[in-house]
Amino acid sequence: MKMIKLKDLVPVNLASEKEKFFAKQANYNPQFQYQKPIDSSSLNYYGKSNCYYAHLAKKIIKQAQKENLFQQEQSHNNILSEEEVKKIVTACLDDYALSDKYQIIFSETFTSRFAVNFSENSIKIRLPINFKQKRLINTLDHEIGTHILRQENYLLQPWYKRKKAYSFRNHLLTEEGLAVIHQYLNRDQQLVFQPALSYLGVQLASKADYKTVYQFYYQYYQDPQKAWSQALKNKRGLTDTSLPGGFSKGLVYLTGFAQVLNYLRRHHYDPSPLYYGKLAYQDVKKAQKINPNYQALLPRFYTDDPQAYREKIQTLAKRNFIF
Repeated sequence: MKMIKLKDLVPVNLASEKEKFFAKQANYNPQFQYQKPIDSSSLNYYGKSNCYYAHLAKKIIKQAQKENLFQQEQSHNNILSEEEVKKIVTACLDDYALSDKYQIIFSETFTSRFAVNFSENSIKIRLPINFKQKRLINTLDHEIGTHILRQENYLLQPWYKRKKAYSFRNHLLTEEGLAVIHQYLNRDQQLVFQPALSYLGVQLASKADYKTVYQFYYQYYQDPQKAWSQALKNKRGLTDTSLPGGFSKGLVYLTGFAQVLNYLRRHHYDPSPLYYGKLAYQDVKKAQKINPNYQALLPRFYTDDPQAYREKIQTLAKRNFIF
């Protein structure tokens, strides 16, 4: 089973089908067309939901509802300007001497709010901007402090582009799990209800149509655009979205989050070995053996105060019923 590229999952008729969906008051299942044929088996590349993580997701969401967190998420006060966002992102890249390497691009055509493209060395930010300052910094801890730094370290490894030859596992669960941990590490509100909701959305999409998945998200967010974008993430890859099935990547965020938290607890809350590159936590010892003297480029939110990092990880894990 081959991992599918996200760009291949963007429907070519996305705008017109979205317009039709809302014109019919969300009582319609989009009929998507794609640039290339989609192998339906590749949509399940990330596996299926299981009882343990589904139960954990429900527990987190129940707590989020009790604390009214979904409604708080919808506040649109103090949104940053494009210039302010660029300044903050550039300053973060400067911390690691990377501002000359990565180009920051803004566009209304991007499907993701914030994404890193390593083949182009670019950071793509969707317009209109929908970031407050604190939330942008949390996102940078995810995108730059995790994804970009792991990539930069990976480029310097003997096993760069040779992971198959060294029998390395797929790194995605560790990659996204660590990124979610770091995104929530310095947040005022540390309940990971969005990854939890995404997990249940994938589970529902495997047996329900598009409009049902949309209504599932809408009941929590009460925001048509947010519900649409989340349903799209789950049902993309299908041509006829009235059929069960969809893209299973939404499972990895909560699963990886829980697994990497448990790894950190077993390893003295030191994330340094996970920064050897794009690797799964199960391959850390192998990576260290191959390149024993390597000094990884590490995020400042860890190196500035490792003890504070440890305490925040413990609080985050407890808040989300992990340990």
